[in-house]
Amino acid sequence: FDLGGLNINVIVPALLAKLSITILAPSIIGKLLLEFYLPAQRFATTYRTHLSMFSTANLAFIIWQTLSGARDLLFQTEGSMMVAIIFLSSSMFVFYLIVNWAVLTLCFNM
Repeated sequence: FDLGGLNINVIVPALLAKLSITILAPSIIGKLLLEFYLPAQRFATTYRTHLSMFSTANLAFIIWQTLSGARDLLFQTEGSMMVAIIFLSSSMFVFYLIVNWAVLTLCFNM
């Protein structure tokens, strides 16, 4: 893809293979263990909060690694563009929050 001077090359089969190995396979294995292996069920029940916090921390680390990898690009970006990006991403979050609230309130009477 060419985005105004920014050239992006995505190899779709390689991307799908990496996503399958890193996300899909562990999710399927974890789900099977949780459903059919009693010690895994007990562990997940006992440490539910800890596992949730660990998962959230891993997501934060992924974002941190992505930003660290784009460090040079971030320092080349103008301050006003960074403020615009932060504002737009925050606005998008608020928009999705409002839409979710509306759907839950209007459609499901919650």
